[in-house]
Amino acid sequence: MTNSKSTRQIDREHGTRRKPMRVLCLGMSRTGTLSMFKALSQLGYTPYHMAIALRNPRHSLGIGNEAVDAHYYNKGARFTRRDFDAWIGDFDAVLDVPCVLLAEELTAAYPDAKVILTSRDPDGWVRSCRETILVVSSWRSWRVLRYLDPDVHEMMKALDTWAEITDGWSKSALLRHEENIRTLVPKEKLLEFKSGRDGFKELSAFLGTEVPEGEFPRVNDAKSGLFISVHRQMRNKTIMKVLAKVAAGLLPVAIVGANFWYSGKR
Repeated sequence: MTNSKSTRQIDREHGTRRKPMRVLCLGMSRTGTLSMFKALSQLGYTPYHMAIALRNPRHSLGIGNEAVDAHYYNKGARFTRRDFDAWIGDFDAVLDVPCVLLAEELTAAYPDAKVILTSRDPDGWVRSCRETILVVSSWRSWRVLRYLDPDVHEMMKALDTWAEITDGWSKSALLRHEENIRTLVPKEKLLEFKSGRDGFKELSAFLGTEVPEGEFPRVNDAKSGLFISVHRQMRNKTIMKVLAKVAAGLLPVAIVGANFWYSGKR
């Protein structure tokens, strides 16, 4: 039952679980999660990824920020199955941030789900983070826009928090995260998926699905520039939205001022 006095955004959600949670892909961001997102979609799953959250940051990242704050900073109650069902009940698989930072809560909420740990060369991972996440989060325009747009506010709060949790996306944080997943999940329920090496053969054998035709999707959004391009488009769209609001607010003032000036000329 929703607590009418609660200040948590998640407690105002009315979603329910519409399909069983089947897969928790808990590999850290930049370990091939977008490729895995496409692969799971191809196998008939409905995965939740940061790419989905960015469609509505104020809502999705707002809830994600609450969950992360509760876990790492003891701000409010940690998320339970009811909370996850209300948030991501339309999805039967999860990947990427913010969900991968909530491994303890997710594995407790969905003990029957199979777990995938995507991984890659740690040094390559650090380099990828520097070329994508750290580049985007360094744009000065975000620091202004976060005070003018609620979507950017939630996104920047998320980026700042994730950077703090991962020690600036450090190699030691990656290794610490991966070891935590191995500790949490029994070996028989865990697939350690090596991005760039493993493919549909390993994934389908673990999930019990038929191996689809065609190659496993390999998405290198750092090399292609897709990651930077998507965030640049988001930033530019936000700038135009803010400017439109400013213009709309100034228009009445301009009309009154013009009328006053014209009246004084008569």
